[in-house]
Amino acid sequence: MYTLAKEIVNKISGKNGFLGMDYNQIMLGMLVQPEIYNRLRIVKISHPLLNKKLGLDKSLKYASFLDFFENNRYKIAKDLEIARKKRPANRSKYENEIITVDERLMFFIWLNRAFTKTLSQNQMTQ
Repeated sequence: MYTLAKEIVNKISGKNGFLGMDYNQIMLGMLVQPEIYNRLRIVKISHPLLNKKLGLDKSLKYASFLDFFENNRYKIAKDLEIARKKRPANRSKYENEIITVDERLMFFIWLNRAFTKTLSQNQMTQ
């Protein structure tokens, strides 16, 4: 569990800890209180065009999961679709960045679904 937590937190934030918490605390928090962690700016971003697309100040190096959505619309969906259609050698730095960030966000989704599914199964067996 420790290795998995470290790898997931490092993938999402580019660090082994965040906000004074180590990777185990962050992973546990993401599983138990996703509504809080969805609002925390822990997703590493590193391209000014992405900041602009998300409506964030260009100096910010992190975004929250919720920063990527507006009215249930994934803000980078169109750019992501275009980037994925290109060969890696033909992608711009921005296109590589949004593919990487999308992978980071998939960890949030995976963790939320895994925990929700586990809760549902436990409630059904009780």
